[in-house]
Amino acid sequence: MALQRVLLTATADGLAASVLSQPFETPGTRRQLLALFHGLGQVHALLRIGYGLPVRTTADRPVTEAAMVRAEPDPPVRRLSDQDSPAAGRTRRTS
Repeated sequence: MALQRVLLTATADGLAASVLSQPFETPGTRRQLLALFHGLGQVHALLRIGYGLPVRTTADRPVTEAAMVRAEPDPPVRRLSDQDSPAAGRTRRTS
């Protein structure tokens, strides 16, 4: 939830954010980052926040290209009851 709040706040303020994990894939850079964050936990990714270059928005596709209407709904999923469970035939031992 904390990351969600950071990303939403950054977006609301007009900032771009990206998560980077590539630096941890090379041994030399990984060692430098682990030394930099020593004692603060194990770092798995970096979060880069800043102003990006403006880009064009992509054109919206018509709904008919992005979604399809099914003639019939999917059949309901049958859930296993306690009686159908593989463990139902076993008896519990009490000592």
